[in-house]
Amino acid sequence: GFEIYILLGGIGLTVAVLCFAAYSKVRVKLSGADILSTLLAAGDALTDIAFTMQRLGTMHTTADQVVAALLLLFVLLPTAASASQVSVVLRSPHLDSERLKELSAFYAFVLLVALTNMELLRLLPWRQGPTMYDGLPDKRLMLRIWLLVMCLEDVPQLAIQVAILIIADTGGVLGPLSIAFSLSAIVWRGLRKVIYLVPPNAKLQYELELLSVAAPPP
Repeated sequence: GFEIYILLGGIGLTVAVLCFAAYSKVRVKLSGADILSTLLAAGDALTDIAFTMQRLGTMHTTADQVVAALLLLFVLLPTAASASQVSVVLRSPHLDSERLKELSAFYAFVLLVALTNMELLRLLPWRQGPTMYDGLPDKRLMLRIWLLVMCLEDVPQLAIQVAILIIADTGGVLGPLSIAFSLSAIVWRGLRKVIYLVPPNAKLQYELELLSVAAPPP
């Protein structure tokens, strides 16, 4: 039952960070989609951690030990990848360094929590502009974070969890809940990223070009 407290506590902490960011002097503007993305990512990461801890506590055979080691590996790898992306983000020219220093305590906490949930990077003081990609100012950064989470966390954890449920009885709802969060996060992230990657409609571009040609010179 200890794993459930980790899950509930982690989600509660994420909600608290979002509320503080939105309603304190930080005043981060978050849309409903931003909040949903962050909560899904938190649920996905936290259920993976809780499920891994559950399997670590039930290692009775060599197969159990191998499965638990794989689960632990794909919890630690995303954390290491997140740490590398945090270091990249801190050197980004799009980051408002003055604002970051002004509220250093809050943003240090955000970066700490971002080690398990990179969606929280959207809370950092980015300089506002027209080139925002799903809460981030850099298209390559958005793609890199998405692919790292997909390849190092979502897909491996989902495959292992499904295999465990098929082969063995987990004895609880944590396994199915983790799979549900993983599938939801994969679909949601994929749909959002596709929106930013799909090129503009060619017909619309053509119509805009015609309008620009037909418009009288200033």
